[in-house]
Amino acid sequence: RAGRIAASKMKSVCITNAGSPAISVIKSVCYPDLCRFSTEATRWGYDQEEHARQAYAAYMRTEHSGFMMKDSGLIINPKYPHLDGLVQCAEQCCGDDRL
Repeated sequence: RAGRIAASKMKSVCITNAGSPAISVIKSVCYPDLCRFSTEATRWGYDQEEHARQAYAAYMRTEHSGFMMKDSGLIINPKYPHLDGLVQCAEQCCGDDRL
């Protein structure tokens, strides 16, 4: 995901001076593997992702008939190729809505 602005970096990117951007912001976008951090809280969140995904799917099945969820990996929106983490959803039971 190097070169893409993740949601967790959006604020830093938006508030840095465009004429003289902070080196830490550039490094975090261009070299994300070198700028990772890990705390007890982030490790707990990572460990709970599958449980959260399953809980979300269970809830959505009660709200939307025919709800299906599948892992899709990183989806790049051609309109915004510099951003990652955008979610798309087509709800057949409620029309063709996209989130």
